[in-house]
Amino acid sequence: MSVGAPLVGWLPRVWTSADPRIKSNISKLRLLIFIVAYFAERTIDKVVRRIPVQLLDTYDVEILIIDDSSEDATFAEAVGIGRDIANIPFKVTVLYNPVNQGYGGNQKIGYHYAIENGFDFVALLHGDGQYAPEVLGDLTEPLRKGEADAVFGSRMLVHRDALNGGMPLYKFLGNRILTSAQNWLLGTKLSEFHSGYRVYAVSAIKALPFDRNSNVFHFDTEIIIQLVIACKRIKEIAIPTYYGDEICRVDGLKYAFDVIKASLQAWFQKINLFYDRRFDCAPLADGRRYPSKLAFESTHSRVIELGHEKARVLDLGSGMGAVGAALKEKKGCVVIGCDIERGALTGAFDNFFLADLNKSLPEMPGERFDYILALDVIEHLTSPEDFLDELRALAARTGARLILTTANIGFIIMRLSLLLGRFEYGKRGILDITHTRLFTFNTLRRAMRAAGFEIERSEGVVLPMPFAFGHSAVSRIALAFNHILVRLRPTLFGFQILMIGKPRPTLATLLDAARASADKKTPKVIETRAEDAEVGVNTQSIEQKVTADALFLRLARFVTRSDHFRLIRYLVAGVAVSLGYSLTIVALVDWAALLGPEAANVVSLTLWTIISYLVHREFTFRFDGAHRGPVARFILIFVLKLLASVSVIAVTTRYYKSSYLIGVFLNWVVLPLISYVAMKFWVFKRALSQTYRAANRPNYSLALRDADAKPSSTSKQSESGAGFR
Repeated sequence: MSVGAPLVGWLPRVWTSADPRIKSNISKLRLLIFIVAYFAERTIDKVVRRIPVQLLDTYDVEILIIDDSSEDATFAEAVGIGRDIANIPFKVTVLYNPVNQGYGGNQKIGYHYAIENGFDFVALLHGDGQYAPEVLGDLTEPLRKGEADAVFGSRMLVHRDALNGGMPLYKFLGNRILTSAQNWLLGTKLSEFHSGYRVYAVSAIKALPFDRNSNVFHFDTEIIIQLVIACKRIKEIAIPTYYGDEICRVDGLKYAFDVIKASLQAWFQKINLFYDRRFDCAPLADGRRYPSKLAFESTHSRVIELGHEKARVLDLGSGMGAVGAALKEKKGCVVIGCDIERGALTGAFDNFFLADLNKSLPEMPGERFDYILALDVIEHLTSPEDFLDELRALAARTGARLILTTANIGFIIMRLSLLLGRFEYGKRGILDITHTRLFTFNTLRRAMRAAGFEIERSEGVVLPMPFAFGHSAVSRIALAFNHILVRLRPTLFGFQILMIGKPRPTLATLLDAARASADKKTPKVIETRAEDAEVGVNTQSIEQKVTADALFLRLARFVTRSDHFRLIRYLVAGVAVSLGYSLTIVALVDWAALLGPEAANVVSLTLWTIISYLVHREFTFRFDGAHRGPVARFILIFVLKLLASVSVIAVTTRYYKSSYLIGVFLNWVVLPLISYVAMKFWVFKRALSQTYRAANRPNYSLALRDADAKPSSTSKQSESGAGFR
């Protein structure tokens, strides 16, 4: 093959099958030693010749060298190695990238080659000789034994071994710092993230979307992240460190930035605040996508707290069944599940309906519920409004309350993401890729009210911190802090929304209630009318009796309008006012006495006359010319007071001061007592009228109706204003 021949795509393989030491043995595991080469003309030959021949005893070995468009003689050297059958006991394939693919892009081609050609393991080796090929047997052994899915050669396992091997101090410190940060973010305990000496099980990398990774140097970090997310087993083996005169082509600062960025993206995806298909490689398992959140403060645990003992619960979209099973175990509830398929824990349910909630709710005749749960369901439906209408009808019919939860698109992280121009969907979380509708507190509240629910409770739920930090002290502190923020501003800091709604009665329910009420009351009405018909046979005699009793009935009605409690109220007020007036009179008459007894008598008579009128108005009756009854009583009480005042003054002219005290006594004690006796008389008359009415009920009712057929202005006024005030 001419080294200078033009190349299009990959160069065909260069085989060394003429070497009798190469034996095809299908019983051996197949190992591909993949050497990435770029400007490695001086080192590539040495690297290949240092590969242990003993590997052939255990594996069917092939060497793949891919020159990433080097401009030196790297490719020519590699082809020469493949033709040196006498000294190279391995099958060698040399490929050339006509366009530079980058460190990561070159690895993608090599791993794809391993998958296409059915290798069991693929070992990554650098063509610059930085990593020792002599330890390949040690790295492949854990894979052969089935103890790991990936084995990394680590220069940091042995203390100071990296520094002793010539690693520059700044690289050593950078390696340690970056590895510590990545371990914390990813929850791993690797000694080194940045070794390029690795062996993978082909079955493991086949399950990873490594083709979506970057084409530059942090490809190694991204594939580690994918292995961790995919729950693959990683083992580290100590390797020697060697730094020679090779040229470092890595921009340290850019590499550190890319590494931390990728690790942070993976962490944010873990807590469902970011999504990238590179890291969408977690194994699918029942409940893994939507795991239980009962172990910490969440919508699941809040539902358990809000549920009543022995309640009947319908769990719509029950999923794996964790909430329903917990309600049954902790609260003794009767749980009926409903979902498109049964989850792992739904076997404990009392009943289960298979249904696609996107279409309609299943028929459940005769079922009654206390609660209907729709936990994280509504956002997955194509028509949430129709679903809420169906829920309202079901809840109104069965007398249930609806407990509904959904993600809060108004969460602060979502607002900041929009501010930065990002709207990242993910496997879980607020922007789950299966969510078709998104809600804020206000939009969900409006949707529920429009469907006919009255909102009884609305609250925000905290971010599921344990999914990010595990059940650690950091997680507990973060939960407590988030809880405080949610209490202050649930619409901004609530990760999820929880609402409890009570259904308003449907029109059909109201119509049925009206029919039932009418059916219940109709027999009583018919019975009452029949009794009235038997009593009212002789209408003429009743009319005559009405004429005879009309005057008495009016008098009875007038008397029965009296109000005992209103009298007491005005009586107390009158006493207080009388006290003030009397003290004023005493002071004025004392002043008039300085002019002589006659002047004192004149002032006393005048003042007592005036005060009798004023006191009467305050505590006995309120004067109103339109009320004839009060006017008559006013005149009577006024005359009595006037006579009492004149008599007192006439008798006690010589000792005028005593007359004032006697006048006060009359106004405070005697006159209220007279009013009280009069009131008791009217109360007695009212009792008589009630007795008469009870004894002659039919006749009394008709008489009262006919007596009021043409009411006079006097009777109307007495009804509205007569009586003690």
